[in-house]
Amino acid sequence: MRRIRRLALAGAAALACGRARGEPPAFLLKDASYDWNGAVKVKDATLQGLTQTMDRAFPLWRDAVDWRTVNFTRYSKIIVSGPQRSGTTWFAWSLATHLGYLHLDEREETKLPDQEGRNTIKVNVGSARSVADMATIVRSPAKVVMQRPMWSHALHKLPPHPSILVIFLARNCLDVFRSQNRIMSSNISDQGWTCKYGRTLEWHWYHVDATLRKHLDSEHDMICAIKQQAYMRYQRGQMDKLKIANVPVDYASSQTMSSFVPVDARQKLKPKQIARSPPPTNESRE
Repeated sequence: MRRIRRLALAGAAALACGRARGEPPAFLLKDASYDWNGAVKVKDATLQGLTQTMDRAFPLWRDAVDWRTVNFTRYSKIIVSGPQRSGTTWFAWSLATHLGYLHLDEREETKLPDQEGRNTIKVNVGSARSVADMATIVRSPAKVVMQRPMWSHALHKLPPHPSILVIFLARNCLDVFRSQNRIMSSNISDQGWTCKYGRTLEWHWYHVDATLRKHLDSEHDMICAIKQQAYMRYQRGQMDKLKIANVPVDYASSQTMSSFVPVDARQKLKPKQIARSPPPTNESRE
């Protein structure tokens, strides 16, 4: 029994990090069993329990793809959305740097050039109510990566346009929950981002929208899980019908980006602060 319990715990731990290469753990494949030195096999019931746990903690774990498999250069307007504190700030900046595109943070207000080269197209901050801006933004020839987590509830309401690609950043919601509540919790009267914003502003949009709400397991879930469920079960299909290109990208795959910084080096970062990896040395190039 002890060996079986150790195996189950090892399997649960592997679920949390087993998709670092963008693939599901082998022992989660259909009809799979895991043989530990020929002595112990994980039964179907255990597999089912592990997959159910993963479905609750990371609804998009089966669908999220490696960022390297996406042909980003086909699109000039890339929107990086998903749960707040899931890495959208860093991923949008890194992707823009990789592509040589203009990076637009959700807090940034600017103007883009029009077809005549005049900076007349206004880009407002990425609030929940600024989704309608895209109808104007697509008129600009500028190539941009826009960080827009607050648009997540309205992604299916974007205007159909061949220049738009929506990236829904998919990450284990337990990691997102920790990231959310690592900030805004230094004061005893402030109990973290989830209480201050997640269960108020972010949750509000899914609560008042009856169509989104009916696609949720529970309104009492983590806001990260709520967002992933709504995208996976409804918004993605709607965008496909409208021919709005979209794809869930596995956050774990971003470890292959040259600008990736390990989690232990990001613990003291403040909100919106981006950790940047040092340039490679001669030794690391060899």
